[in-house]
Amino acid sequence: MANPDCAKIKAAEKKEYHYESILETYKRFSHTKEVPILIKEGIGKGINIPQSHGREHIHVKRWMEAINSVSEKEQLAFQYKAIISTASTVCNKPYIKNYFAGQDYSDESEFDSIEKITEEGLILFKSIFGFKSLTFTVQGGFWGDHILKILAKNGVLLASGQQASPDLKGLHTTINKIWVQNSACNQMYYRRNILFEPSYNQNLDWESKAMADIEIAFRWGKPAVFSTHRANYIGSIFEDNKEQSLQKLSNLLLRIKKNGKEYSL
Repeated sequence: MANPDCAKIKAAEKKEYHYESILETYKRFSHTKEVPILIKEGIGKGINIPQSHGREHIHVKRWMEAINSVSEKEQLAFQYKAIISTASTVCNKPYIKNYFAGQDYSDESEFDSIEKITEEGLILFKSIFGFKSLTFTVQGGFWGDHILKILAKNGVLLASGQQASPDLKGLHTTINKIWVQNSACNQMYYRRNILFEPSYNQNLDWESKAMADIEIAFRWGKPAVFSTHRANYIGSIFEDNKEQSLQKLSNLLLRIKKNGKEYSL
């Protein structure tokens, strides 16, 4: 729902964090000015229903540490208002922590700030779309049960079931929630179980892979919930990325429609 406001952060000499809503971000680029209109048009036609994915797709504390670190790539990225995360990459003096998971934490001292950011994201969602988000998917699957009360308070009925909780040693333990199991705050758990990310590897047969995963999901009486990111469908840098991914998506939708009668049984 928001992105770092790099201009304000720079003005504060990187000592204060500021964010702007996605509406402000869209306005700043000529090729995205119409996006908010198209999103609301899609909602009105029943094509899509947005869901909350957090306030911004970064861990604010870690990202601020990164842009204040000695990492040359992080400094260059900030200069061009980009977010890259040099963690786990081979580069000159990288910032080593992953900052893409906004609800991740090192210890319980971070709970208050994470809860505040999570709630602000849900409030921002309602102010932009005009309705509360009934579902919530955390970023990267890293989160703790402490945010469930914030989700419940703001009307979230379904919560992402895949969870990786950190321990005091800085490692993560994966906790897989069962489909339709209820949380301590009465949200129903769900999870993505179909991977469709053509931009990862355009040479892979993503349509057949997705169809096979759909068959498995339906065989076990579960819905098919896709993981497919915007990165697959943008072409401002590489036009072929967008065209190839959209063609693969079209092929997949046609195959799903063709098998619709069988699925309905």
